[in-house]
Amino acid sequence: MGDFYADVLDHVGRPPREFGSVHLHVEPVIRNPLGQATAVVWLQAAFEPPAATPSSVLMMGRQKQGSEHRMLGQFPLPPLEGGRVVRCRLPLELPPEFDEVHFQVASSLHPNAGRVRPAWKLFDTLEIPKESDMKAVSSEVSMGVDLGESLLDTVPVMAPQVLKPLRTCYACGFDGPREEYERATMCPRCDAAWM
Repeated sequence: MGDFYADVLDHVGRPPREFGSVHLHVEPVIRNPLGQATAVVWLQAAFEPPAATPSSVLMMGRQKQGSEHRMLGQFPLPPLEGGRVVRCRLPLELPPEFDEVHFQVASSLHPNAGRVRPAWKLFDTLEIPKESDMKAVSSEVSMGVDLGESLLDTVPVMAPQVLKPLRTCYACGFDGPREEYERATMCPRCDAAWM
């Protein structure tokens, strides 16, 4: 694993999915009142060398409750050799009848391609209960939910982990002493959610 490029997308809090020779992460697509939208896509190579056929991403608009669907756009993916990580902003028209955007990646492997980043998989995935399934703290719904007890019911007992002396924000790279920022929920530098 020492010969792999760094998994940049995962380190900056954008967990990728692997499609052919690329890792891809898509941010939520936001539509303005005029139906214009921008899809923000993060990419990094999973294999090199690239195939002769260029990679592309196809975007389809769909209805959750209905059969309506239409192609919104198809874009070629930029070159990703040498550990390059790219953030693309893809403009599209998203009519009001569509409430979902599906992304389909076409990315084939070169016959002599070798893996340059670890395969992206979810390990030790734990299911977090839905808020509606959690126990209320009191009879007052506005008081909140007892997350501790509800989560404890879903998480198996694990061995204690050795904590690093520093706490890191993967959005901006800020490092701070764990004892000072142990209870912080947001990064003091960029206000990103701090897990």
